[in-house]
Amino acid sequence: MAQLLGINIHWYYDLEMHDDELTSTLSLAQALELAAQLGVSLHDLLAVSVRPENAVMLQDLPKYVERHLVIDGITVDEFSDRIGWDLAPFLGEPVEVGSGLPIMFFQDLADGLGIPWPDVLPHSASRGSHGPRNET
Repeated sequence: MAQLLGINIHWYYDLEMHDDELTSTLSLAQALELAAQLGVSLHDLLAVSVRPENAVMLQDLPKYVERHLVIDGITVDEFSDRIGWDLAPFLGEPVEVGSGLPIMFFQDLADGLGIPWPDVLPHSASRGSHGPRNET
């Protein structure tokens, strides 16, 4: 499994032994791959639920951020500082950049936007669509 995820065996051992390792160290793409290899959804792997009608498509997150910036009257840099992540690269290419970010990024972003973090996680990986995206 470690080899499939592109990580070493010690890292994989940490994933098995520590609950927070999955959200803080694996990229979204790696977490989706792990879920697929285990035959479960990412939400099931994380033991969280989401109602399909609340799901936010990964490629739509920049629109949510833009709306939040306007409502709060703040800049991208100010919001980045608030959530602790540089948002500029993600806003430019949410699917490509988002695939390489840890789930913790999406937790912090959703918290900053005031929406439940499971709602912004893809349900599965769609290989033909240039990386992870939500599917209902």
